[in-house]
Amino acid sequence: MKKNIVSWSIILTVVILLSLVIVYAEKFSLPSNKVADGVVAIISAFVGILITIAVTAILLSTQSEMDSLTDRNVKQFEKKQETYYVFLEKLGETVRLLTERCLRGNDANYGNITSLEEVIFQFGYLRIHMDDVTFLKVISNTSEMIGVLHRLNLDILYKQKIVGEETSLPSSISCQLFGLISNISNHLFVIASILNENLYGKKLSLSNQVDIYEEVKKMLINCGLKEKQIQ
Repeated sequence: MKKNIVSWSIILTVVILLSLVIVYAEKFSLPSNKVADGVVAIISAFVGILITIAVTAILLSTQSEMDSLTDRNVKQFEKKQETYYVFLEKLGETVRLLTERCLRGNDANYGNITSLEEVIFQFGYLRIHMDDVTFLKVISNTSEMIGVLHRLNLDILYKQKIVGEETSLPSSISCQLFGLISNISNHLFVIASILNENLYGKKLSLSNQVDIYEEVKKMLINCGLKEKQIQ
């Protein structure tokens, strides 16, 4: 922008000076009117050529800057998109590992720490591309998604019901797993909508959240899990 201002200032100055020469050419001591007319024509042509060259150069420079900016924005968007996909993938791996360890009674396993560290580092990548409000929403939903594993005490139920008493999946475990997966899906879809809005600038409506939850419930029930009945 500064270069363009300087260029236009120089061009404007030269044009003004040459225009003054054209205006006052008749007052110069020239051999004849024809010579004066010729000088004026030459200067006019030179001014036209100068303006054409200058305008073309500035337009090409501006176009080059716009192309460079567009290319940079495209690369940034692609990197941002890749970062979000990797985050969801790593988050999914972490939740699955934590669930498996919780069911095996290894809730205090050091592997949980390394898994959570991976998620923390993914947060670092997200932070590069997000504002404060969006970033906090993602962290909050991720925290709730992982926290439900500890609140359900699946390891205790597993030991009592499956290892200690029964060989099939009891109703209590089924209900807890139903609650776990439905909770994870709810927070996952919220995170996905946040990332979608941040990527594409289009806010997704949450009015269909209830319908989405009902569809997830149907899928879980079809997989043999049972929803805990409210008493």
